[in-house]
Amino acid sequence: MYGVKDDKGGTENIERMLRRFKRVAESAGILAEVKRRRSYEKPSEKKRRKRKDAIRKAMLDKLPMRKKRRKERQESFEY
Repeated sequence: MYGVKDDKGGTENIERMLRRFKRVAESAGILAEVKRRRSYEKPSEKKRRKRKDAIRKAMLDKLPMRKKRRKERQESFEY
C-alpha cells in the first residue's frame, strides 16, 4: 500500500491515517454534526435536542468519576 507523508516527517499507511482521522473527528463531534445537518431540523426539535443534551451533561457532571475523566480528556486534546 502507498505511504503518505504527514506533517511530522514520517510516512504512514493510508488505512492507519484514515483510522486516526476518524478517531479524532469522532471525539471532536464532527461526524455527529454532519449527520445532524444532513436533513432539516425544525426549531422545536432543535430546542428539544439542546434541552436533552443539557440535561444529559448535567447528569454526567454529577457523577464523580465522569468529572475526572472528562477533565483528563480535555487536557489531552489541547494543542
